[in-house]
Amino acid sequence: MTDSRLARKGSRGEGRRGTVLVVDDEPAMLRLLRLILAGEGFTVIEAHGGAQAVEAAAAHPGPIHVLLTDASLSRMSGRELAQRLLVTRPGMRVLYMTTDFPLALGRAAPSEGLDFVTKPLGVSALVRRVRELLAAGLAEAAAEPGPSFRAPSVPPDDTKP
Repeated sequence: MTDSRLARKGSRGEGRRGTVLVVDDEPAMLRLLRLILAGEGFTVIEAHGGAQAVEAAAAHPGPIHVLLTDASLSRMSGRELAQRLLVTRPGMRVLYMTTDFPLALGRAAPSEGLDFVTKPLGVSALVRRVRELLAAGLAEAAAEPGPSFRAPSVPPDDTKP
């Protein structure tokens, strides 16, 4: 697992906002997403493709709160990756990135309640969606405590849009 690595924790909150597994085939996109999310205080695990994401998730001892994945990975689709990871991490939230929603996620996706953002990504929209998914996971964990979603300590949102 040499190419998957834990990014430096962000200066705001030292990872207390949650852990995000970021998966993309493009190294430049991975770097950009790591910088954005770590800068917002998330702990970021990055993986180049689905196979490395599976390895990184298996190797990570703590919770992974959000999977942020390209819907159109080269060897394994984002949906396939999410399905595989959710078997062992059922409380993890999934956010797909795509340039073409219907093509990448399938026509049934909206009725299935899939969360997605379109590329090119707006920084504030991306961070807002990750925060919303994390908050939804926290609310669900509070309603039904269990081992699948361990909540990080989440400081109040101190950023202004």
